Amino acid sequence: MKKKFKLFATIGSLALAVCMMTIGVLAATQVTLTVTTDITFQASNIKASYAVQEVAPAATWVAPEEEPSYTSFNGTDVTKPLTAATLTETNVVYGYVVSIKNDYTAGQSITIAVTEPTNETGFTVTYEAPEKTTLAPTEETSFTVYVTVNPAEVKNGSTFDLGCSVVVNLAA
Repeated sequence: MKKKFKLFATIGSLALAVCMMTIGVLAATQVTLTVTTDITFQASNIKASYAVQEVAPAATWVAPEEEPSYTSFNGTDVTKPLTAATLTETNVVYGYVVSIKNDYTAGQSITIAVTEPTNETGFTVTYEAPEKTTLAPTEETSFTVYVTVNPAEVKNGSTFDLGCSVVVNLAA
């Protein structure tokens, strides 16, 4: 009887040790991903302004509630790098909202064209296009870009580029 007890106790201890090691290995291999973003604006000789609002990584997309803070193009092209975002198995969504404003006070409309980022395996990009692509004087519009990651489909340590380009021209 004592030998049976020792045998079952040993088998039970071994099984418990294997379970603990498995849990430790799974915890140590949690997926971490990086999203980099550069937004390029082509707006030479155009009187317009832009604002970019980043949304920190989270479990779901929540648009920013504060008003955008505009920066003038000053007649030049601009590349706006955003902070690299780290996504995990629980914080799987990251994105930004871009607003464009026509700074002409009368007579001149502008057009905007956006080249959106593309999907890759494990990364699903959502692009909410601007309501208007032609802006009359003093009008503004915005568009949203965010990515949702499926950690099961992406290698740990992967990097994804969520950048886009925006071309601003005078309307014909």
